[in-house]
Amino acid sequence: MKTYMTKETAADGQETTEYSDDFAGVFIDDDGILNIGVVADKAQIQSLQTTSELCEQAIYREDTYTYNYLQEIMSVIEPKMEEYGIFTIGISERDNNVFVDLGNEDSSHKIVAFLEEKGLYSRDALSFRVNPDGTNTQNANMAHAADMISDGNDVVPLCALN
Repeated sequence: MKTYMTKETAADGQETTEYSDDFAGVFIDDDGILNIGVVADKAQIQSLQTTSELCEQAIYREDTYTYNYLQEIMSVIEPKMEEYGIFTIGISERDNNVFVDLGNEDSSHKIVAFLEEKGLYSRDALSFRVNPDGTNTQNANMAHAADMISDGNDVVPLCALN
């Protein structure tokens, strides 16, 4: 089975995990199936699916943005959270984008301009949700599912988890 985590680094007191260039994220869907997102064409995904050791407990799916790209967008926006009135920011592996909860819609235009200036803007890579009363619209305590299926050395075989 392919390993998607490539290395862990620490910079400015923050730990970051880097993933392979084709990894887009993982999540467990409503049916309890592990969905592994990859940036690949349909033939490559079919090949991954047929050679998978994950039994019927996982599927590979085609996504647009790599997890590394989404992490980069998030890390550039995070220091600007107070300036732009951001309540919550995170990566939705299910939607393959960065979600940003804001207090007002005007801030979304500033964030887009900021990301364009940095060369990181991609319209579908961002999801803005405006909530003027200042409460989060999504749970900020999100786990990184890719870390959960790794024992630090090898991927835990999900077939053994029955």
